[in-house]
Amino acid sequence: MSSLKLINTQTVSGVALVNFISGIDSTYDVYNVKFFNVTPVTDNVDLQVNWTNNGGTDWDTDKVTATFKNVQGLVLQYQSDIDSDQPSYQGIVQQQGNNGSECCAGEGFLFNPSSTALVKHIMFNTTWEGGYVQNMYVNGFLTSASAVDGMSFKFSSGNIATGTFSLYGLVKS
Repeated sequence: MSSLKLINTQTVSGVALVNFISGIDSTYDVYNVKFFNVTPVTDNVDLQVNWTNNGGTDWDTDKVTATFKNVQGLVLQYQSDIDSDQPSYQGIVQQQGNNGSECCAGEGFLFNPSSTALVKHIMFNTTWEGGYVQNMYVNGFLTSASAVDGMSFKFSSGNIATGTFSLYGLVKS
Protein backbone atom coordinates (compact mmCIF):
# COMPACT_ATOMS: atom_id res chain seq x y z
CA MET A 1 0.00 0.00 0.00
CA SER A 2 1.35 3.41 -0.96
CA SER A 3 1.29 6.52 1.17
CA LEU A 4 1.64 10.25 0.56
CA LYS A 5 4.80 12.12 1.54
CA LEU A 6 4.37 15.86 2.09
CA ILE A 7 6.87 17.81 -0.04
CA ASN A 8 5.75 21.40 0.48
CA THR A 9 2.79 23.44 1.78
CA GLN A 10 2.17 27.08 0.87
CA THR A 11 -0.43 29.12 2.73
CA VAL A 12 -0.74 32.33 0.74
CA SER A 13 -2.35 35.74 0.93
CA GLY A 14 -2.45 38.38 -1.81
CA VAL A 15 -0.11 36.66 -4.30
CA ALA A 16 -0.33 36.42 -8.09
CA LEU A 17 1.02 32.87 -8.39
CA VAL A 18 1.58 29.75 -6.33
CA ASN A 19 4.54 27.87 -7.80
CA PHE A 20 6.03 24.51 -6.93
CA ILE A 21 9.41 24.66 -8.68
CA SER A 22 11.28 22.19 -6.53
CA GLY A 23 10.30 18.73 -5.39
CA ILE A 24 8.90 17.44 -8.71
CA ASP A 25 11.50 15.03 -10.09
CA SER A 26 12.10 11.28 -10.48
CA THR A 27 11.72 10.59 -6.74
CA TYR A 28 8.02 9.75 -7.19
CA ASP A 29 6.03 8.40 -10.13
CA VAL A 30 2.89 10.22 -8.98
CA TYR A 31 2.49 13.70 -7.48
CA ASN A 32 -0.67 14.89 -5.74
CA VAL A 33 -1.55 18.54 -5.10
CA LYS A 34 -4.36 19.49 -2.71
CA PHE A 35 -5.74 22.99 -2.23
CA PHE A 36 -8.48 24.47 -0.06
CA ASN A 37 -9.97 27.78 1.11
CA VAL A 38 -8.73 29.37 -2.11
CA THR A 39 -10.36 32.74 -2.82
CA PRO A 40 -9.65 35.36 -5.47
CA VAL A 41 -9.27 39.10 -5.01
CA THR A 42 -11.30 39.62 -8.21
CA ASP A 43 -14.87 38.28 -8.48
CA ASN A 44 -15.97 35.74 -11.11
CA VAL A 45 -12.54 34.43 -12.20
CA ASP A 46 -11.09 31.02 -13.10
CA LEU A 47 -8.46 29.14 -11.10
CA GLN A 48 -5.85 27.84 -13.53
CA VAL A 49 -2.84 25.51 -13.53
CA ASN A 50 0.16 25.01 -15.77
CA TRP A 51 3.46 23.14 -15.75
CA THR A 52 7.09 23.82 -16.59
CA ASN A 53 9.99 21.70 -17.77
CA ASN A 54 12.73 24.28 -17.17
CA GLY A 55 12.59 25.17 -13.48
CA GLY A 56 9.94 27.86 -13.87
CA THR A 57 11.63 29.96 -16.58
CA ASP A 58 8.37 29.70 -18.48
CA TRP A 59 5.00 28.05 -17.90
CA ASP A 60 3.97 26.96 -21.38
CA THR A 61 3.88 23.16 -21.41
CA ASP A 62 1.63 21.90 -24.21
CA LYS A 63 -1.29 19.79 -23.08
CA VAL A 64 -4.37 17.99 -24.36
CA THR A 65 -7.32 18.12 -21.94
CA ALA A 66 -11.03 17.42 -21.63
CA THR A 67 -13.33 19.02 -19.04
CA PHE A 68 -16.58 17.84 -17.44
CA LYS A 69 -18.62 20.15 -15.20
CA ASN A 70 -21.52 19.56 -12.80
CA VAL A 71 -23.63 22.51 -11.64
CA GLN A 72 -26.07 22.37 -8.70
CA GLY A 73 -29.53 21.42 -9.95
CA LEU A 74 -28.33 20.55 -13.45
CA VAL A 75 -27.36 17.27 -15.03
CA LEU A 76 -23.68 16.45 -15.47
CA GLN A 77 -22.72 18.26 -18.62
CA TYR A 78 -19.89 17.81 -21.04
CA GLN A 79 -18.07 21.06 -21.43
CA SER A 80 -16.51 21.44 -24.85
CA ASP A 81 -13.17 22.51 -23.44
CA ILE A 82 -11.04 20.09 -25.39
CA ASP A 83 -7.70 21.80 -25.80
CA SER A 84 -5.13 20.28 -28.09
CA ASP A 85 -1.47 21.21 -27.65
CA GLN A 86 -2.30 24.45 -25.86
CA PRO A 87 0.53 26.07 -23.90
CA SER A 88 -1.76 28.37 -21.92
CA TYR A 89 -2.87 27.85 -18.33
CA GLN A 90 -5.62 25.20 -17.93
CA GLY A 91 -8.82 26.17 -16.10
CA ILE A 92 -9.75 23.92 -13.18
CA VAL A 93 -12.36 26.19 -11.49
CA GLN A 94 -14.69 28.52 -13.37
CA GLN A 95 -16.33 31.77 -12.29
CA GLN A 96 -15.09 31.64 -8.69
CA GLY A 97 -16.68 34.33 -6.57
CA ASN A 98 -15.04 36.38 -3.83
CA ASN A 99 -18.14 37.34 -1.88
CA GLY A 100 -18.27 36.33 1.81
CA SER A 101 -17.63 32.61 2.25
CA GLU A 102 -17.10 31.72 -1.44
CA CYS A 103 -13.96 29.62 -1.97
CA CYS A 104 -12.74 26.58 -3.87
CA ALA A 105 -10.99 23.33 -3.06
CA GLY A 106 -9.72 20.35 -4.98
CA GLU A 107 -6.91 18.03 -5.82
CA GLY A 108 -4.89 17.05 -8.83
CA PHE A 109 -2.50 14.33 -9.91
CA LEU A 110 0.55 14.40 -12.16
CA PHE A 111 1.72 10.98 -13.34
CA ASN A 112 5.27 10.07 -14.42
CA PRO A 113 6.61 13.66 -14.66
CA SER A 114 10.24 12.61 -15.20
CA SER A 115 9.52 10.61 -18.37
CA THR A 116 11.22 11.86 -21.51
CA ALA A 117 9.63 9.17 -23.70
CA LEU A 118 5.96 9.14 -22.68
CA VAL A 119 3.24 11.74 -22.12
CA LYS A 120 2.54 12.80 -18.52
CA HIS A 121 -1.10 12.28 -17.50
CA ILE A 122 -2.99 14.81 -15.35
CA MET A 123 -6.30 14.66 -13.44
CA PHE A 124 -8.06 17.33 -11.37
CA ASN A 125 -11.28 17.22 -9.33
CA THR A 126 -12.45 20.57 -7.95
CA THR A 127 -15.47 22.00 -6.18
CA TRP A 128 -16.47 25.59 -5.48
CA GLU A 129 -19.29 27.93 -4.59
CA GLY A 130 -19.69 30.87 -6.92
CA GLY A 131 -23.37 31.61 -6.40
CA TYR A 132 -24.18 27.87 -6.46
CA VAL A 133 -22.33 24.58 -5.94
CA GLN A 134 -20.16 23.52 -8.87
CA ASN A 135 -17.82 20.58 -9.52
CA MET A 136 -15.39 20.07 -12.38
CA TYR A 137 -13.23 17.19 -13.60
CA VAL A 138 -10.28 17.93 -15.85
CA ASN A 139 -8.11 15.21 -17.34
CA GLY A 140 -5.58 14.89 -20.09
CA PHE A 141 -1.87 14.75 -20.67
CA LEU A 142 1.18 16.94 -21.14
CA THR A 143 2.77 16.39 -24.55
CA SER A 144 6.28 17.65 -23.76
CA ALA A 145 9.11 15.21 -24.41
CA SER A 146 11.01 16.87 -21.55
CA ALA A 147 10.65 15.95 -17.89
CA VAL A 148 8.18 18.17 -16.01
CA ASP A 149 9.72 19.81 -12.93
CA GLY A 150 7.20 22.42 -11.75
CA MET A 151 3.53 23.34 -11.33
CA SER A 152 1.91 26.80 -11.11
CA PHE A 153 -1.53 28.07 -10.01
CA LYS A 154 -3.12 31.47 -10.64
CA PHE A 155 -6.49 33.13 -11.19
CA SER A 156 -7.41 34.35 -14.68
CA SER A 157 -7.43 37.91 -13.34
CA GLY A 158 -6.20 39.42 -10.10
CA ASN A 159 -4.37 37.85 -7.18
CA ILE A 160 -5.07 34.88 -4.95
CA ALA A 161 -6.53 36.49 -1.81
CA THR A 162 -6.09 33.39 0.39
CA GLY A 163 -5.48 29.69 0.06
CA THR A 164 -3.48 26.67 1.11
CA PHE A 165 -1.71 24.49 -1.48
CA SER A 166 0.12 21.26 -0.58
CA LEU A 167 2.26 19.07 -2.83
CA TYR A 168 2.72 15.37 -2.04
CA GLY A 169 4.63 12.52 -3.60
CA LEU A 170 3.06 9.05 -3.73
CA VAL A 171 5.62 6.75 -2.14
CA LYS A 172 6.58 3.88 -4.44
CA SER A 173 5.47 0.52 -3.07
